[in-house]
Amino acid sequence: MRQNDVEKTAENVNSVLGYRTARSMQNRETWRFAHEHCGKLWWKIGWVMLGASIAVRAAADCGWSSAIESFSVILCMLQCAVLIFSIFPTEKALKQTFDDEGKKNNPCDRADAGRNHQCVL
Repeated sequence: MRQNDVEKTAENVNSVLGYRTARSMQNRETWRFAHEHCGKLWWKIGWVMLGASIAVRAAADCGWSSAIESFSVILCMLQCAVLIFSIFPTEKALKQTFDDEGKKNNPCDRADAGRNHQCVL
């Protein structure tokens, strides 16, 4: 990616699809970071939800068909809630990585800089 692409503001950030919050849409770098972070989180969550989905399906095959509709609705609502609540850790990671203007934070400016071996005090 060219340097001037990173410097462009939200005008070239997709405003229709994907992870869209004010912080993630500040520039191309915050947009990419948010999608990578959220994507990794959803990948991990997806494996857990796959196991839950298989368990509900197995319960239906074992004769619990009377309760399968309730289990399916609960599972679907849980999956939606987990995807929505993934916004919070992604926004936290964005806030830790970028300042309010979308510029990458200097790790040596943080309060825990003394523990970072790359920072010279």
